[in-house]
Amino acid sequence: MSTTEPAPASTPDTTPWLPLSVNARGIYLAAAIDPTNPCYNTAELLECPVGTNLDTLRQALRHLYEENEGFRVRTRLHAGRAEQQVLGLDEFLENHEFLENIELLPVPENPHEEEPDSDPVPAMVRAWASSLIAEPLNPDAGITVRSRVAFYADRLWVYHSFHHVVADGFAAFNGLSRIASIYRALSSGHPVPPVSRASLAELIAADNAAEPARASDYEYWTAGEGATALEQPDTSLAARTAAPAPRALRASLPIPNTVQQNMLAAAKKYGASWPVAATAAIGAYLGRIGGYDTAAFGIPQMNRMFGPTLPEPTRALGKTSANTGTTAVNVLPVQVPSLGSIAATLSSVKDQFARNTQHPLARQEDLERAAARNDSRLFGAQINIVPFDAVLTLGVPTPDTDELPGATAPVARIHNVSAGPVADMTVTLRGMPGRGNPIYLELDANPNLYTMEQVQAHARHMGAWLENWATAATNELPL
Repeated sequence: MSTTEPAPASTPDTTPWLPLSVNARGIYLAAAIDPTNPCYNTAELLECPVGTNLDTLRQALRHLYEENEGFRVRTRLHAGRAEQQVLGLDEFLENHEFLENIELLPVPENPHEEEPDSDPVPAMVRAWASSLIAEPLNPDAGITVRSRVAFYADRLWVYHSFHHVVADGFAAFNGLSRIASIYRALSSGHPVPPVSRASLAELIAADNAAEPARASDYEYWTAGEGATALEQPDTSLAARTAAPAPRALRASLPIPNTVQQNMLAAAKKYGASWPVAATAAIGAYLGRIGGYDTAAFGIPQMNRMFGPTLPEPTRALGKTSANTGTTAVNVLPVQVPSLGSIAATLSSVKDQFARNTQHPLARQEDLERAAARNDSRLFGAQINIVPFDAVLTLGVPTPDTDELPGATAPVARIHNVSAGPVADMTVTLRGMPGRGNPIYLELDANPNLYTMEQVQAHARHMGAWLENWATAATNELPL
C-alpha cells in the first residue's frame, strides 16, 4: 500500500482490465440479470447546515474518488469473465453531475402535518431521494456514483449513491466519514490528512491469494461442523421467495434511550456485545411471529479485520479491504431461538457470531445453492446491526467572545435511503447506543412478498417487543 498519488487525467489504452473480486462478481452478475432494476443502488442523505460550503464539499468528494481506485471503474463481461478497469479521475467525473446545482424543494403549506414522527427525513426530501435512486447506476459505463444537493427547511440535503458492486455499507460509511475529514481540513486551511490506500490491483491480488481459505471455509459449511446450518426449514415470514423489487417497502421508528440503555445493560449482564443482543432480540420476535422454536437469519459479515487465528491470506484480504473502497461484505446464517431463557439465547447467538468470524469467506450465494440441494433455505430475513454513529463533524466549535456566545461544531447527519437489494426482509438497527444520538429501527421488505401494512405493523410490534425484551433481560424475567 502507498499514500495516495494524483490519478491520471484519462485512461490509457494500456490500463489493464482486472477481474472483479469474488464478492463484487456475485453482485455484478446478479445486477446484470435486469440492468433496469435500481435495487443495486445504495444511497445516503447527508443533512447539512445551510452554511455548508458546496465548493469545499465538491473538493472533498473529488479527493475521495481520487484516492479510492475501486470507486472509479468501468466494468464489462468479456469472454465469460466479469472485469473492471480503473478510470482516470477526470474521465470518471466527465459522466457525473458533481453537486453543480442546488435544487429548491417546494415547502407544503402545513409541512409539520405531513411529517411522520418516526421519520427524521421530511417527506418532500424523501420523495426527492426516491426519485434519484429510481434511476439505476451503470458501472459498465463507468457510472458508479451519483450525487445531488437540495435545499429544504433551512437545511442542505446532499444525496450520495454508490453502486453496490463498488461499495458496501462499510465502504459507504467510511467514504462519508472521509469526506467529512477532508472537509474539516480544507475549511480550516489545513492540509488534508494523508491516508494509505490499496490499489485495485493489490486488492484483487489479495482476493486471489485468499482462494484456498475461501475453499476451506466452504468445506466447513458444507461438509464440516457448519453443515447443520444448511439443513434448516424455510423460516421466512413470507414462506416463499421472489426476486428483489426495484424499491423495498420501508417503515422506521426511533428506539427510546431507555430501551437502548436496558438492551446495553442486558448485553453487559450476559457478556454479550450490542450486535449479539440486538440480533437475539429481533430474531426472537421474528421467530415467535412465524411460529418457530428457532429461526434462521442472515447476518452481514463486514470481512475487514480478522483475529490472529485465521489464515494469513484471510487476514491480509481483510486488511486490504479495510484500506480501500470495495464491497467485501458477506452474509452468513445465525439460528436464533425464540423460546427459552434469554441467557441461553444470547449464549447461542454469541457462539454463532464467533463461528461465522472463524469461517467468513464462504460466499452466501454458494451456501444458498448448497442449502437448496438439501431442500433447505439458508435464511429468510436478514438482521443488520449498524454500530456507527450517523453524525459527522464538519468543523470545530466557536469559542465565546465578549460580544457573541460560542457555537457548537457544525455536524451532518447521515440518513440511509437504501442499502441495496432486499430479497425478503431486512431489519436494521442503525446507530451506537448510549451516546445520546438517535437509533432507528428500520424494516425494509420486498413488496413482492409483503404489504406496507404488514411492514408498518411489524415495526410497531417490534418496537414494543424490544422494550419488553430489554426489561425482561435486565430483570431476569421470562418473556
